[in-house]
Amino acid sequence: MTNAARWFDGKVVLVTGSGRGLGRAMALGFADAGADVIVSSRTKSDCDVVAGEIRALGRRALSFACDISEWNSCEALVDAALSQFDRIDVLVNNAGASFDGSSLLDISEKEFDASVAVNLKSTVRMTQLCAPHMSPGGAMINISSTASTKQQPSTFVYAAAKAGVNAFTRAAANELGAHGLRINAIACGPFATDALDGWLADPAARTAMEAESSLGAIGQPEDVVGTALWMASPASAYLQGQVVTLDGGRSR
Repeated sequence: MTNAARWFDGKVVLVTGSGRGLGRAMALGFADAGADVIVSSRTKSDCDVVAGEIRALGRRALSFACDISEWNSCEALVDAALSQFDRIDVLVNNAGASFDGSSLLDISEKEFDASVAVNLKSTVRMTQLCAPHMSPGGAMINISSTASTKQQPSTFVYAAAKAGVNAFTRAAANELGAHGLRINAIACGPFATDALDGWLADPAARTAMEAESSLGAIGQPEDVVGTALWMASPASAYLQGQVVTLDGGRSR
């Protein structure tokens, strides 16, 4: 059996939305496991910081600012990655955001389009662009959300877009599998990232959120790393078109 500690040595991993939060944690996790990493988000300074952390681990890194919701920006990102590294072995479609208002009746066309673009369109476009440059054994991971199946207030369009990510993952597996590529998704529950800062600042809200987990805790960004590494590694070689829930055993 291949030594697990060396599965990602020399591999090239592209992580969208990796300037902070879950994306940063996964970018550093792959680098720590031996991979070279393309770091991308809308904010160049965030990318530069994470790329510096990756280089400090002894790996190569490319920092590239990109609005992943823009069709042509995705192409520029992939072109830059291929220019520096010649190939992509693992793609992590992590970038995402919610623009929903407090009520379904308040959602504007602009908010709807923005949410679908960053959460769903970018996933489809990046998969489309990267697949031709990935060799058999390559892996794609789409970061979804438990909101796709356990809707909460104020996540109407976000939930629909992430449900689309789940469906796309299953559908794309049929075509990509014939080329030796795997595509799966992680449906994440609440994690302590910037998106939850407002909630977590309220002690009562934090306690209630922790109580919904059978582990009595809110996920930390680093908690997604093990699942992502497993999903991209030969250890999950027979996993295809699946959406794996990572939510600490939440009751709702």
